[in-house]
Amino acid sequence: MVLTEFNTVGTGQLIIFVHGVGLDRFMWCPVINELKQEFTCATFDLLGHGKAPDIEGTASLKKFTGRLLNLIEEFQPIKPVLVGFSLGAMVVKRFVIDNPNLVKGLIITHSVFNRNNEQRKAIEKRLYSVQNNGLDEVIELAIQRWFTGSFIDSRPLILGHVRQTLLENNLSNYQKAYEVFVFGDRELVPLVDTIKCPCFIITGENDVNSTPSMAHALSRRIKASEVKILRDLAHGAPIEAPTIFAKVIKEAMTQWSN
Repeated sequence: MVLTEFNTVGTGQLIIFVHGVGLDRFMWCPVINELKQEFTCATFDLLGHGKAPDIEGTASLKKFTGRLLNLIEEFQPIKPVLVGFSLGAMVVKRFVIDNPNLVKGLIITHSVFNRNNEQRKAIEKRLYSVQNNGLDEVIELAIQRWFTGSFIDSRPLILGHVRQTLLENNLSNYQKAYEVFVFGDRELVPLVDTIKCPCFIITGENDVNSTPSMAHALSRRIKASEVKILRDLAHGAPIEAPTIFAKVIKEAMTQWSN
């Protein structure tokens, strides 16, 4: 299947960006603006998001990785670096577990890893809220978790766009994708040791769900990995602080080019 819903800009080493649940490929625009002079940057919409087809039947990480494989096939034999955010981080982990020879490296960003019982109960409660009350309530709570107070106070236009993107989701698609976000971590925990490619693991100092302790725990399981904690930032760092976020990507690319 040929993937048509993607964008490519720039020249140099190929980087493919994978967005989070309820967002779309355009979340990466501020980061790509920082990188396109040095790298080829490709983005696409996950199933059930943006302009991509709806999610048919039950969603799964493997169903999401199918479109990523379609995109990588467009560029073969070039091996990309994959950057995955939140749900997208789960997707890139699942992809490289299943396709270890197709990528050059992983940049795993704002990813949950091995939630404890309290964290699982909290995320399952949010899923229940979506299933029973729709998106409005969870969106405002997400904004509070994702961004710093100063950013919320000073960037109403950016936050308005984030809210609009989330609100425009088809509720059925969102519910299915969110279920994968809730339960996909359990699928990945016993498998991440098999990831052999070099990895940067990034999260925000104040990311309350994809915590620094999770990032370090994941790094201990992936041998060729290192952790970068973004000071004073939370879950939405790629949107709030694209220059800082892009700087870490450049650091990884520099290391992996040597």
